Amino acid sequence: MIPVAMAISRAHPSLDAAVACVLDQQGVETELLLVVNGPDEEAMRAAERLEADNARIRVLFRDAPGLSGALNFALRSTDAEFVARMDDDDLCEPHRLDTQLRWIRQRPDLAAVGCAWRVLGPDSKPVAIVRPPTEPNPLHARLLQGNCLAHGSMLLHRQSVLDAGGYDETLGKAQDLDLWLRLAQTGRVGAVPDILYTHILREENAALSTSREQAHAAASVLARAWASLPRTETDDPALLKAIAEVLERTDDPASRDGIDRFIHERGPKLGAMVASLWASARVPPMSARAMEICRRSRLREVGAELRNAGAASVTLWGAGSHAEWILDHASDLGLPVTGLVDDKATGKPRGLAITRPEAVEPGAFVLIASDSFEDQIWERSQPHRTRGVRVFRLYGNEAP
Repeated sequence: MIPVAMAISRAHPSLDAAVACVLDQQGVETELLLVVNGPDEEAMRAAERLEADNARIRVLFRDAPGLSGALNFALRSTDAEFVARMDDDDLCEPHRLDTQLRWIRQRPDLAAVGCAWRVLGPDSKPVAIVRPPTEPNPLHARLLQGNCLAHGSMLLHRQSVLDAGGYDETLGKAQDLDLWLRLAQTGRVGAVPDILYTHILREENAALSTSREQAHAAASVLARAWASLPRTETDDPALLKAIAEVLERTDDPASRDGIDRFIHERGPKLGAMVASLWASARVPPMSARAMEICRRSRLREVGAELRNAGAASVTLWGAGSHAEWILDHASDLGLPVTGLVDDKATGKPRGLAITRPEAVEPGAFVLIASDSFEDQIWERSQPHRTRGVRVFRLYGNEAP
């Protein structure tokens, strides 16, 4: 029996679907520990309804709200060896827990195991796929740069979590990253390579930024974790050799392999992590370099398409980082950018006026300047395309 801890502070519309994901797991029997996190009457009624409908749902009530406290309460309300997590507005695959359970039993040193996971927008359209490193040392190193594990996707070794102090109830945000980093020090954290979990964004732009509160909490957690890293001996011959290799072969992305191998074998020590960040800045990884080459090649292709269609200049739809990138590579586009279109942004970045979509004249040429939200902008542009605005996509295939 695998208990699954789910905290609710309100009756989320997707609650029933998330609960079904827990109860319909294949290959493993589950029990849902549904923690009503605070005195919300609708949440209480929803929890009581679910408990009455299924004997494998156990409702726990907490008067004081707080995710960390709710999850610690759930961990202490069972004596099971493993406890899984699930968020009340996400989904997971029916074989998720069976896969994670087999993974963690084959690696008894693991205190927790996550998985690869997908991100969907509020409209259920794909936004991203996140693939955390699967092995403990590389994953620990990655976590020191930010959280790559979906909180609801985790399977936890209960006693290891309690021995590490459980969730920090003084943290209102980033409590999951804090726990993963502490577990990585006292035990080990890994991840299944399969995509087993789906995180659904509640707001359209949630994937692009985080709240100030979340950012400050994560910064504090990361600062503490970096400060507690063991020191690497400055004359460690293996590390010195790996650093020298980067200096000798700066143009070769493979020159970073020695530092990566050092971290993989010995774990993220302070000197090795600093060396890794330095090497990443000096020698961009092949994936980033290849992506940049492909993006610039595509920009040249779209520039040719625009010119063949009669464009003498172009307006960018979007005023964010992707528009900045296009402006930085305007020579690849081969056309002057004369303005920006955005639904919300204001100002005159780089001296270019930002207008609303409805202000764009029929016959004007517009290029969508967003990688994450190109599909959504393309759909929003439909009434403007109907009135004659020539909208082009950088990554999609639809003809304007």
